[in-house]
Amino acid sequence: MKIMKKKEYIYLVFLWIIINILFCWNFYYVADKIDSYKLDEKCSDFSNYMCEHGVFRGNTFIPKANYSSIYIDNVSSLTDKVSIKYDNQKNEQIEWNLYYTTDNEELGSEKLIKKVTGTGKGEITFLLGMSSDSFRLDIHTSDGEVFQIENIMFYSINESVNIIVNRAIYMTIFFMGIIPLLIVFIYVINKKITSDIIAYSYFGVFLFMQIIVIAYFFASEGKLFNHYFFRDVRDTAMDFFHSIEYVKGREPYQKYNTLYPPIANLLFLAIYYLIPSSVSDNWLDDFGASIAARGTDIDLRTYQAPFLIYIVYLIFSVLVIYQLVTRILKFKGNRVTSLMAWCCILSYGMLMSYERGNIVIISWIFLVVFLELYESNNRILREMSYISLAIAAGLKLYPALFGVLIIQRKEFKAAIRTVCYGVMSVVVPCLFFKEGLGAITIWIKCVLSFSGDGGSWNGNSIKNIFYTMQKIFNLSFSNGIITVLALLITLWLIVMSFLVKKKWQKILMLTLAMVLFSEQGEYIYCFYSIPLLYMIKEERQLSNSNILEFITFMVMCIPLPLFYQVDGINPRTALCQICIVGLLIKYLYLTFKGKLFIEKFEAPLQVIDSNGNILIKNVGLYMIFVFVIIKNIFFKIL
Repeated sequence: MKIMKKKEYIYLVFLWIIINILFCWNFYYVADKIDSYKLDEKCSDFSNYMCEHGVFRGNTFIPKANYSSIYIDNVSSLTDKVSIKYDNQKNEQIEWNLYYTTDNEELGSEKLIKKVTGTGKGEITFLLGMSSDSFRLDIHTSDGEVFQIENIMFYSINESVNIIVNRAIYMTIFFMGIIPLLIVFIYVINKKITSDIIAYSYFGVFLFMQIIVIAYFFASEGKLFNHYFFRDVRDTAMDFFHSIEYVKGREPYQKYNTLYPPIANLLFLAIYYLIPSSVSDNWLDDFGASIAARGTDIDLRTYQAPFLIYIVYLIFSVLVIYQLVTRILKFKGNRVTSLMAWCCILSYGMLMSYERGNIVIISWIFLVVFLELYESNNRILREMSYISLAIAAGLKLYPALFGVLIIQRKEFKAAIRTVCYGVMSVVVPCLFFKEGLGAITIWIKCVLSFSGDGGSWNGNSIKNIFYTMQKIFNLSFSNGIITVLALLITLWLIVMSFLVKKKWQKILMLTLAMVLFSEQGEYIYCFYSIPLLYMIKEERQLSNSNILEFITFMVMCIPLPLFYQVDGINPRTALCQICIVGLLIKYLYLTFKGKLFIEKFEAPLQVIDSNGNILIKNVGLYMIFVFVIIKNIFFKIL
């Protein structure tokens, strides 16, 4: 029985064509950005170099005329590039001419490679088009000006780049050929599997992309790690280790202006007491000095105790994540559960969290505990879920939006208790620090100042999407307008969570609201795995009602082989922002049409009384009308 319709196959083909274009472009872009040459020899002793109309005294070259020459002999036949660093202290103009000197009759006795003019201190580079073991460097100076040559370096082609370029050609052909094979694969799954099509399709794409990413790392000899993860290779797990340093003296906000909420710093304070004093006594009491100390002997990551604590923290987190995924998908069987646990643990957002050492993982765990228990018939478990949500929000603030789910169940007293738990998660930890309750004020100021400085790299909030649009299309938006739009879209998504019927859709609406309103690093992608898991739990097949969301989850959660920034824009971030905009357009269209978001989008949004009489026929149009009025009011105020 054929499950997917023709339209769904067209969606998948379109998705893969877009991904192919991005991947093929990215292969060549990566090859261009990796160091194309490796250093073979560095010469700083010029005593054996033969000179004409000039002489070396150490590194100083003294011309005896306006025109002089330096002969560079015994050059390896593998040399492909020559680089010369010089220092002309009087900032006079120097003209450099590099010639091949060869006995090749076809070329003659010499052939000009390149003419370069420079002043002051700098570096000139000559790319060689042919092999030669001897060169002549002609130098033209004004009035025989004396200058220094620091070194002459000889490079050859980096073979790892050749590997990447060759693989780019093969992978281009492979990617274009995989499209029909993928369609056949999904068609076969549709014929054989009716209930777990989404899970198996997702895992197949996830595994395929993961293999490609790993192949990239091997091909580049590990050089791409800092282009995939954080750019500072010496500051891995910074959010974890530096946060331990910040609680020394129990003044994390006064001294370091840390962004973590009080309950997070209380956690790091507990870890701090596990660090030997012989280690912590060497720490610096300044934020900038702490960052500058990375990679030195006083770096916390170089000691056994803190490093083992971090390893245990990661292992514990992964085990808990596995158990939670198992609970969510307990009716799907062991195979699906294991595959999706693998995908969740190694999702892009989680990998970024591991690399940064960010406690968003713990917030993710407590949020999922809340989602699993807040509908329980057991009163104790429900109360535990409220406490879990308070802790999740206490660690990362933005999960507080999920308290809307409690209100949707009309458990208003429970919602009030949850707010009280949240307040306690902020107030009580402050009592363990010297700043006391004053820490709350300092912390809020730090958060607001950080939120005001965004960029396209900094997550996928509404502000970041507008920043990207400004850069690509050369547009201009005021911060006030962007802030108002972010607030309105967040409120609209919260309202949508009341209107959609399925739990995974409600979670998706709140996840979008949470992500779009906050400005965080790319580890925030991990939250998209939550609605994905519930989608797999509740949906049996791909259809018009979920195909766009499924594509979005793949883009958000799967580690895609996209590296480097182009003109300050991360290709992966831009792709994710496109998916977010696509979802917003879809749900805005459905809101405008007044249709409820069920599988076939047939039932209009209506308000009815207890007898079934229609009181308001089309709620969606009224929502748009109110939305436009509010927007105009804010714009007039600004």
